[in-house]
Amino acid sequence: MKTRLNKKGAAIILVLAAIMLLTVVCLDMFDDSLVSHQLAQNYRARTQAYYLAKSGVNFSKMLLFYNKQVESELTKKKTSLQALGYEPLYKMIPLSSEALRGMVSMGAMLSGGEEGEVTDGTEDEAEAEAEAEEDKDESENEGDASTADSVGMLQKEGIEEFLGFEGNFDVEISEEQSKYSLNAVSKMTSNSPSYDLHKKVLLSLLLRPEFKNFFNNQAQEAETLTHAIADFVDANNVINEFDQVERGDEGSAYNKLSYQAKDGPFLTLSELRLVPGMGDDIFETIKPLVSVYHTSEKVNVCLAEPEIVDALIAHYTKYSECTTPLDGEKDADEIAKHRDELLALCPDKTAMATALNVALGISSAADANTATTTSSASGTTTNVSSATGKTSSKVAGCQIQFEDLIATDNNVFRIKASGSVGDITSSIVIVLDTSGGKANQWPVLYYRID
Repeated sequence: MKTRLNKKGAAIILVLAAIMLLTVVCLDMFDDSLVSHQLAQNYRARTQAYYLAKSGVNFSKMLLFYNKQVESELTKKKTSLQALGYEPLYKMIPLSSEALRGMVSMGAMLSGGEEGEVTDGTEDEAEAEAEAEEDKDESENEGDASTADSVGMLQKEGIEEFLGFEGNFDVEISEEQSKYSLNAVSKMTSNSPSYDLHKKVLLSLLLRPEFKNFFNNQAQEAETLTHAIADFVDANNVINEFDQVERGDEGSAYNKLSYQAKDGPFLTLSELRLVPGMGDDIFETIKPLVSVYHTSEKVNVCLAEPEIVDALIAHYTKYSECTTPLDGEKDADEIAKHRDELLALCPDKTAMATALNVALGISSAADANTATTTSSASGTTTNVSSATGKTSSKVAGCQIQFEDLIATDNNVFRIKASGSVGDITSSIVIVLDTSGGKANQWPVLYYRID
C-alpha cells in the first residue's frame, strides 16, 4: 500500500515538472514572438519613415524647380521675388506635412462659409465657376502658361491626395552659396591676389566674438588656423602666409599625425576636423557658416547668416584701406546697422555696395543721390555713372570693392528631410546642384541617411 502511494507521488511530481517545463518553453517562445513582432513593427515603421523623408526630398526638389521657373520668368521682366518683397518659394510654403494638413483643413473651413451660414449647392457651384474664371483671367494677364502652371501647382485636391499617408515629414532647405567656400582656394594659385583676399575673409570670420573663447591668443591663432585650412586644400606643399610669404614644408604641421595635407578640395565638412588646430568647439561653431559644395569666391549675402554678412563688412573696412576699420566686437552695433541697411536693398548688389560706401563715408550721400536711378519695376536703387550710363558702385582708391565680395545667384542647396512614424524617425541629408535645367538630372553632391 505504501509503495503504491509513493508511485502516485512520483507521478504527480513528474506531471508538475512537465507542466513547469512546458510553461517555461511557452513563455520563452511568447517572449521571442513579442521581440520578433516588435522588430518587424520597427522595421516597417523605419521603412515608412525613410520613404516619408524621401518624399520630403522630392517635394523639396519640386519646390526648387518651380522656384527656378518663377525666378526665370521674373528675370525676363528684369525683377525678382526678393525685389518684389517676397521670400523664395521654398520659404513661403511650409515644408512640413503636418503644417500642410493644417493649411488644407483651414482652407476647407474657410471655403465652407461663415459659421452658421447655410449655402445652396447651386449657388456654391456658380460661385466656384465664377472664381475659377476670375483665377483663369488673372493668370492669363499675369504671365504665360509656365507662370500659371507655377502658381497653380498646389491645388487643394492634389495636396489632399498627396498628404493621405500615415506619419509626417519635415524639411529644411538652406542655400550653400550663402556660406563661405572652403574649396575656392583649391582652384587658385598661392601667388594670386584672390588667394590672399579669400583667406582674409575666413580670418575675419574667425576673429568674430563667437570664436574668442576658443583661442588663447585669438589674433595669432586664428591667422595660423586660416593658413592651415587653406594649405590643406591648396595645390602646393608649402605653408602659405599672407603677402605671398612661404614658411617651409606644410608637412611639418602633420609630423605627429598619421596623415598629411590633402592638397585637394574637401569632399565633406567632416574633413575640416583633420586640419591641425581645428578643435571641436571651433568646428561646431563654424560649420553652419562654411561650405565645401561650391567654389565661388563670393557670398549670397541676401540669404546668409548675420555672422557672414558682419564678417564681410568688417573685412571690407579693414582691407579696402579707404575707411576706418570696424572691429567685430567693439563695433558690433554699427556693423549690425550697416547689415540691416544692406539687406533692405537685396538683391541689388550695386545698391547694397553703394549704400555701404555712403554709410562708411567712402562716398558722399550727395554724390550717390545725384548718380542714382530708381527702377519703377522693382523699386530698388542703383548707382549709375553719369559719364557712361552704366551701373557702378566702384570707388577709386579702395584696394577691394564690396560689390566684388557678394553675389545673388543661388544654385546649390542643402536639403535635410526627416520622416517620422510613431516614435521612429529617419532622416536624409542631400546637397544638390540645381544649375541644370531638369530636376531629375541635378547632380547630387552629398547624400547621407540617418
